[in-house]
Amino acid sequence: MLGDTTQVGMAQGALAPAGKRRPRAARLGAALAALYALLGAALLTACTGTAEPGNPVLLIVGQGDAEASEVVLIEDTFAVRGATPDRFAFVAGSARPLPAPAVAYDVVDRTTTRRELVVLSRGAAQAGSAPAQLTFFALSGLNAANPEAFTQTRQLELGELEILPNLPTPSFCPVDVQVTHNGLYAAVLNNPQVCGGNAINASVDILDLAGGRLVERVAGGVLPAGLFLNQTPAEDLLLFATAAPGRINVQALTMPRPGATFGPGDSLEQRALTTLQVRLQQGALQDVGVASGAPAGGAPARLVALFDEALISVPDYLGAAPQPDAPIATPTGNRQLIRDDTLRTPATLILGAPQSNRFTLVPPPQQGAAPVPVNGFVRAEAAVIQESAGAGSGFVYFASSLSGAQLSVFDLRGYREGSALSAVPFAVPEITQPSFVTWVQAAPSLPSAP
Repeated sequence: MLGDTTQVGMAQGALAPAGKRRPRAARLGAALAALYALLGAALLTACTGTAEPGNPVLLIVGQGDAEASEVVLIEDTFAVRGATPDRFAFVAGSARPLPAPAVAYDVVDRTTTRRELVVLSRGAAQAGSAPAQLTFFALSGLNAANPEAFTQTRQLELGELEILPNLPTPSFCPVDVQVTHNGLYAAVLNNPQVCGGNAINASVDILDLAGGRLVERVAGGVLPAGLFLNQTPAEDLLLFATAAPGRINVQALTMPRPGATFGPGDSLEQRALTTLQVRLQQGALQDVGVASGAPAGGAPARLVALFDEALISVPDYLGAAPQPDAPIATPTGNRQLIRDDTLRTPATLILGAPQSNRFTLVPPPQQGAAPVPVNGFVRAEAAVIQESAGAGSGFVYFASSLSGAQLSVFDLRGYREGSALSAVPFAVPEITQPSFVTWVQAAPSLPSAP
């Protein structure tokens, strides 16, 4: 999926103490809290459904700037308390510092245990490269009463990786990261243009996380946007894009399996999956991902490629000869596919660039009928889908500090095809300059001692 596309131009600093970092956001949030409460109370029943008993969802927000960056936990109590204007609560004691601003993230074993968060941070640019780190956080056993379980388990400096002898000395300007199902390997997309270099030198690095090694670098025609790793216990398949005259080739690279060894001259299997014809009106490629629709074999059925003004689906992308559907026109200014880690949401959701003030829902393809996108208003820097037990059931969370610190919620279950999209805002004063939002199901709280 898409990571950061903006340049970092300030040197990082130490994390300011909690309570001293958010005065402006706190004032804005307090000023807007009453307005959001009134709006939320009016819309909650219609737009956010009814609660079913369960454990709360914990949202994980990466935020901050070059002076101070962190990840924090925010509790969504909807599953316990239902539709209330104060459904979100910052978890005191949950802030964890990052070495530099977060530009991307991934989750180990996304669809089941979601046991570890991997955050990619990037520091100040230096002539086409930048210092960068992967920071790992434990997610098991988390709930609002136990923020101590949200611990940093390790940190990996990309500049200190062991480089195999057959590889040239690399420079890093990472914009995205994806990890394998077991968390042993990662893929990092580099875009030197973000750090003041040339985009034609974009590359994909394959990292052995346990050994701290760079085991392969894929370069030559790699596009600097679009990276997705389809995690499964049987096979971890990395998708990325390469350029050719008048077209884009979506490549598939099989990631290493547990116990695999690498030495000079070893390489991973790579093949071209499908070709997308490039049309000028589609704009530049923004993101690559996989949408729901798992066939009997267990692999998701549709590859989706997001352009500035279009979405292209490739049904049965792992089949013998996958062919892309016709492009679906969208408003200009697409930024990223909104992540659905469970791959159960039938529709494809798109987050527009902040200045576009929108998100878009593209219904799943129907036999003989082209999907018609529907647009809704939102101002947000980050978004994620949190699916619950049924396909098309759950929430889309939007994190923003553009119009006051807030989380907005779109109810997937309550949406009916053809109706307007409505994201309900809630003031959360602790949010400051979010770069990503993801989620984990809270662990059950232990009963109180008698």
